[in-house]
Amino acid sequence: MEKGKLISFEGIDNSGKSTQVDKLKKYLEENNIPFIASIDPGTTTLGVSLRKILKYPTEVHKLINERFNTNIDINQPRSQKLNHYYL
Repeated sequence: MEKGKLISFEGIDNSGKSTQVDKLKKYLEENNIPFIASIDPGTTTLGVSLRKILKYPTEVHKLINERFNTNIDINQPRSQKLNHYYL
């Protein structure tokens, strides 16, 4: 069995990591080189959901408020939030 390579792209937000990954994927596809591409925290349904929650907390919280018909402000001080139930 051949050994594989792990290539990791690191950098701050909007530094071009996704652009570089896309270019590498295109190169590998054009040259019929098998690969697996993934992102942190993973490409599972749970991982993608967690990534969205961490990356877009305000938007996700708005959707939760709409879905459960609540009006909890995530910017309230923690002491005021303790009277609310969280799922």
